[in-house]
This record gives sequence, C-alpha cells and structure tokens, in this order.
Amino acid sequence: MSNMTYMQVVLTPRPPGPEGPSRREGGCGRIVPYGTILVPWRTNIMRAIRDNLGFLLAKALQRWNELLSAGFRRGGFAEVRAAYGSVLLPLFEQDGLRLSELAARSRLSKQAMTTLVRTLEARRLIVRRPDPDDGRAARVCLTPRARRFQATAEHVLATIDRRIEQRLSRDRLDALRDALKTLMTLGDEPPGSKGDGL
Repeated sequence: MSNMTYMQVVLTPRPPGPEGPSRREGGCGRIVPYGTILVPWRTNIMRAIRDNLGFLLAKALQRWNELLSAGFRRGGFAEVRAAYGSVLLPLFEQDGLRLSELAARSRLSKQAMTTLVRTLEARRLIVRRPDPDDGRAARVCLTPRARRFQATAEHVLATIDRRIEQRLSRDRLDALRDALKTLMTLGDEPPGSKGDGL
C-alpha cells in the first residue's frame, strides 16, 4: 500500500455467498474484505482546505485580480498589473512620496517596494526625482500616463464594487470590509498580547 493515509468506512455486511465472503474494491484499488472499505484520508483533507479561510481569501483575490486586469486592458492599460496598486494608490493620494513612505503605506518591505518601483519605472508609470529636503533620498512621482490611468482605475474599481453589491447586502458588505481590515493587521499585536505568536 502507498504512504497515503486512509480512514476506515464500515459497510452494512451481507452473508457470504457460495464462493465465500463478498469482496469490495477500496478507494485506492485495494481489494478488502466485505464490511469495510478504505477511503483516502486526502478526501477529507482537501475538503478542509477548500473551506479554509486563507484558501478562500486567496481564490477571491485571484478572481478580483482577473477582473481588474480585464478592466485595465479594456481601458487601454494592458501593461498595468493589480500588484502595481501598492505603488500607484498611495501616489494617487499623495504624489512624490519617498520609497520608505510608500513601503510603510503599502505594508511591504523596503526591498519589495524597491523591486516594484523599478518595474513601474520600466513601464513608464513613475519616475524618481531628487528629494529637495534630502540629497541622499528620492521622491517617487507619477508620470502623465499614470495620471491618465487613475481615471480608468477608479472606473474599473467602481464597476467591480457594483457587481459585488448585487450579490451582497449593504450590511454584509460593510461587515466584510471590517473583517478584512482586521485580518490585514493579523500578527501586529504587541508581544505578550492575546493573539501574539502568529
């Protein structure tokens, strides 16, 4: 038998026929005596994974990003990826931020933000300019194309929001937003507080 874990499922027995006890084929092709079958434990594990909160969040995000990409493509910005929002959204609110400020607002490491900024520079969506207050630093600024993209992004996001509102009541949508904001801070608890250690 393989290394797969099995659970035993009891069947209603029946009297043996003239050729001896009836035999049934198990969940992995193994012949077992009547009365029980062996079912791969993986069946239950996969069901648990599909219902796992993290899995559901990941699949919802995947679908969200697909809708965003499709909307951006229709708007003439096929090169823009959903991940670029970590740079663009803070700059839409306040242009000319330092890289460290961008990283803090997007809850990303400085290294990850540096990689994203370089990518958006190559896409000609942002430029880095000298910081007038600190000669060692730089300010990240939107290009004219990125400013034009802002209107498309707002339209696409509003369209997706309307689609969600058609499926969820206002109360459920507000509760979902509150829950997601809470999850965004998961693991930020100070040492010794309840929930610490994640």
